[in-house]
Amino acid sequence: MKNFRIAEASTQIDKNLNEELSKLRKDFWQQKMSNLFQVEWVLIEDADIQSWIKANKDFDAILFSEEISEKFLKALKETPTEVKNILVADCVIKELGHYIPRILVKDALLALVPERNSSLNSRGTVYVTGDGASIRPAVSMAVQLGFSKVSLVASDVDRAFAHAEFLRKKFFGINFLIIQDEDLPLQACNGDMLINTVAGAEAEAFLEAISYMNYLKKDGLVVDLPFSLQPNLLIQESKTVGIPHILSFEIQGLRDYEMLHKMGVPELPTKSEYLSLWGTFLNQDKGPVT
Repeated sequence: MKNFRIAEASTQIDKNLNEELSKLRKDFWQQKMSNLFQVEWVLIEDADIQSWIKANKDFDAILFSEEISEKFLKALKETPTEVKNILVADCVIKELGHYIPRILVKDALLALVPERNSSLNSRGTVYVTGDGASIRPAVSMAVQLGFSKVSLVASDVDRAFAHAEFLRKKFFGINFLIIQDEDLPLQACNGDMLINTVAGAEAEAFLEAISYMNYLKKDGLVVDLPFSLQPNLLIQESKTVGIPHILSFEIQGLRDYEMLHKMGVPELPTKSEYLSLWGTFLNQDKGPVT
């Protein structure tokens, strides 16, 4: 059995850290994966990330939210192209002795989206909600799947516009449209995928404003990124009208699997087996999540 060291940004420096997900991940690995590996967890409480990175070179992985990833990227010398294109990461992994930033939520989406709906029409529109850094990997994933029409739906349209201007320089030929959240239900039924990144206190009112899915085709797909054990209004509505969907716990589970794989954890179960174990663990310990 192999031992690993993982550091995680504390809420003191990362206000977007999902403490519930963090605890569940630790409990799941301890209860269901302890025969394969053990983890020593360390909290990062030093706001000077560059100094912390220089002083701590012996971690196998470092976890943080997309919203503070810029602090880590500035402290690292090596950045892969997929991260450099969007200037967003969600972890750092030691690979061949070097700290490498990764955006594993994108890898998880690239695996789950085609699997859940293999007939998505990439000539249609993808709607991405929110105005934070997490919209960037969502857009990058959609572009990689062939989408060229991207509508950013936000309550703060100025911030969404700034993201669109940045991404337009990285992804040529992509048509961006900025939509005020309350105007989304007024759009034509041209959406093939909806990716939600809105979480926290603002989520309830925001999602209520866009939950009437007349803008999304019945053979489309709803993707919910922010981790939650219970389905939000978008997922509830997608179930009601029969639109395929991907739940947040699936995305986070597969993201964690990709991290363990890159860390070199031996004898991991298959992706599907890992997700099944994760889903069963959440259902048994915390109530239904599907």
